[in-house]
Amino acid sequence: MKGKNSNSVKGFNLFRLLVTMVMLLTALGPVGALNATPAKAASSILHLQVISANDSATYGIAKGDAITQFKYIINVDNSGTTTQRSAEPGSGCSPQDAGYPDSCRWVSIAGVASSSLIVTQGDQNDFGSGISLSEGRYLISVLADNYKIDGAHFTVTGDGTDVNVTVEMQPYDLPDATLQAEVFEDVAPTNSAPDVPAERGLAGFVGHIHDYIGEVTTNVYGDPLCGDGSCVSACYAVDGGVDLGTVSPIDANGRCPFREELPADATTIDTGVPIPATAVIEGKLIIPNLGPNRYALSIVRPTGTDWAQTTTLEGNHDWDAWVMEGATGLDTEFVVAGEPFPATFFGYVKPMNTMAAGSGEIKGTALAVSAYIPPVGGIGGETGLLGAKPKAVNPIHRLFVSLSDLNNNDQTIYMQEFDCSEADGCPPVAFDITGVPDGDYVLGGWDDL
Repeated sequence: MKGKNSNSVKGFNLFRLLVTMVMLLTALGPVGALNATPAKAASSILHLQVISANDSATYGIAKGDAITQFKYIINVDNSGTTTQRSAEPGSGCSPQDAGYPDSCRWVSIAGVASSSLIVTQGDQNDFGSGISLSEGRYLISVLADNYKIDGAHFTVTGDGTDVNVTVEMQPYDLPDATLQAEVFEDVAPTNSAPDVPAERGLAGFVGHIHDYIGEVTTNVYGDPLCGDGSCVSACYAVDGGVDLGTVSPIDANGRCPFREELPADATTIDTGVPIPATAVIEGKLIIPNLGPNRYALSIVRPTGTDWAQTTTLEGNHDWDAWVMEGATGLDTEFVVAGEPFPATFFGYVKPMNTMAAGSGEIKGTALAVSAYIPPVGGIGGETGLLGAKPKAVNPIHRLFVSLSDLNNNDQTIYMQEFDCSEADGCPPVAFDITGVPDGDYVLGGWDDL
C-alpha cells in the first residue's frame, strides 16, 4: 500500500506540472517565444585615425599628416555627465533620493569614481580592422614620437554602428608661453582683489618664479628671464586685452596714471603707439618665453618701500601659475571690467591716514585660529565659529588693518600695522583706530609672516 500511495502522489504531481505548463504556454503565446532570449546590445567597431594638428618645421610634418606609429590606451569614461540637471526629488540628484549621491552623475558630485578601468591598450597594429567595444563612454589616449600626448572622448551606443574617432596631436616644437600678473594698488576698497579701472597699477615690483627644483632664472631657450634676468612690473596701456606698450609712472612710488590723466593724443613710450580713450592703464609683470610647467610666482616690493601685500593664495605670498604651451598669461575663464585679465594678481597698499578729524573709535582683536569640520566646540559656544579655535602656536606677529570709506567711492583712508608684543609672548594682537569721522566703512585685516 505504501508503494501504491507513493506512485499516486507522483502521478498527481506530474499531472499538476503538465497542467501548469499548458497554462504557461497559453499565456506566453507560440512555443517559439519560449526559446527567445533577451536581446543583447550589439558591440561596435572602433576605427581610429591619428593625424598631426599642426605643421612642424623641425620634423618636416604638415598639418593633417597621418601618424602611423603610435601607442594607445582606452579607459572607461566614468567622469560623470551634465545630463541630470535637476535637483528635484526623483531626479537622482536630490538628497531625498535613495542612493544619493551615487545616484547623481553630476561631474562634481560625490560618488563619481576616482579611477577608471582600462579596457584595452596596444599600438597601431590593433586597428587594421578596428577594435570591438561594447556600449559605453570611453577615453582613448595616444602617444607618438615627436608629438605631445593627446586623445579623445567617444561614445559607443550599442546598436552595432561603427564608431570613427580622429585624434589630432600637436607636433614638437611646441610654442612657448607667457606668464602675466596684475600688480595694483588695492585701495578701492582694500579687499584683496583687483577693482580695475578704479585702482592704479604699480610699476617697479620685481617678479620671481620657482618650479619644484628651485628658482627659474632662464627661459625655455636658455636666455636670462626678461632679457637681463630681472623681470619688473610696468605700466601697460591695454585696449581690449591687447598690450599697446608702456607709459611712465606718475610718482616715485610707481603708481600708474589713469587714462584720463594722460593727454588725449598720448602715445606709449616704448612702441610709440597712440593710446585710445578706451584704453586702461594696468600695472603688469610679464615674463615671456616660458615652457609648460607649474610655477610659483612671487612679486617683491621695491627696495626701501613700505608697501604691504594684500593678496594671498591660501595664505601664501606666492601664487600658483599653471602654464600651458602657447599660453598668453591671460585668464581663460574670467574677465575684469569686460576685458581679458591676467590669471594671477598682486595687490599692495601703503600705510596711510587721510581721515578728517572725527570722534569715533574702532577697537578690536585679531586671533590666529584653526578651523575644524564639523564645526563643534569652537569660539562662540558649543557649535563654534566654523569650529574655530585659537592656535596655541604660531600667533599673529604682524597685523595690518585697513579702513575704506563707503561714502567716498570705497576709497581706503586708513591702513596701519599692529604688531604683537614679544615681551608678552605675543598675545592676541589688539588694534585701536581713533579719530574716525561718522560714516560707513569696510574694515579689513590680514597678517604677514
